Amino acid sequence: MTITKDTLLKDILDEYPQLYTILPEAVPQFGIINNPIGKALIKKMTMKDLADRSGHSVEELTQLLAVLLGDGSLG
Repeated sequence: MTITKDTLLKDILDEYPQLYTILPEAVPQFGIINNPIGKALIKKMTMKDLADRSGHSVEELTQLLAVLLGDGSLG
């Protein structure tokens, strides 16, 4: 999967549902993806939105996802 700043977080989570568990374990602030408000937000949240909220760049977040998934094909 190619991830850009415009990629929807929902699309990433649909492709890699294991992130619902491993992402909050790695970065506790992302625990919001597992509550009702978070589930509503991720439907429209892009990687750029997530980067802005987390204080990380899209590239840093993409690298984090690749590490968590053990997947060098993200980018």
